[in-house]
Amino acid sequence: MIKVIQPKSNEFFKALIQQDRVQRYLNTIRKHHGDTYGHSFRVGLLSVDLGYDNECSDEDLTILGYAGLLHDTGKTDVPAEVLSKPMKLSTKEKKIIRSHPRLGFLQLEDFEYDTVRRVVVAHHEYQQNPSPRMSNNRRTITREEDDRRENNERITTLTQIVAISDIYDALISKRAYKDSLPKPEVEIILRQEFTGNHKYIDQVILR
Repeated sequence: MIKVIQPKSNEFFKALIQQDRVQRYLNTIRKHHGDTYGHSFRVGLLSVDLGYDNECSDEDLTILGYAGLLHDTGKTDVPAEVLSKPMKLSTKEKKIIRSHPRLGFLQLEDFEYDTVRRVVVAHHEYQQNPSPRMSNNRRTITREEDDRRENNERITTLTQIVAISDIYDALISKRAYKDSLPKPEVEIILRQEFTGNHKYIDQVILR
């Protein structure tokens, strides 16, 4: 169970999951693997809640909700028995599972929001984009370059919010292959393994 702390999160998220554009993907996930469906639902809601924490616009809250819901849609191309396997995965099985962000990106080719696809394909990349290097010749930055940099920073923020939501729920929730972990242990793991902005750890651990 995910605890939300922002009053508007449930209402905003409920409106998103009723959209036809997302329902068909969710139905496919649910039919393929119920555990992944539950995880996707929780990650979507938590992503929206963290979005409110970070004063995201309604457009970005929408992106967060969709990307959180659909971040694992690529797992519908992974055999259900592999997703639920309680034992250690083989090298081949690990390779298959690790391909799911790319598979999700391909499945969402016709999705209305391209930014959702970009977040989905990158949700296992937990590193912040490095700051642009200062040029020695101090050339003028064009408006197009400035807009591109701002958009990249925005996508990095959205991706990190979905990423921390994904890891947090994977650790805190009981899954077919693992028991739930206590929150103090979850926080230790997050601080060791999440290489994005640690303010998101501070925020998510309050849930």
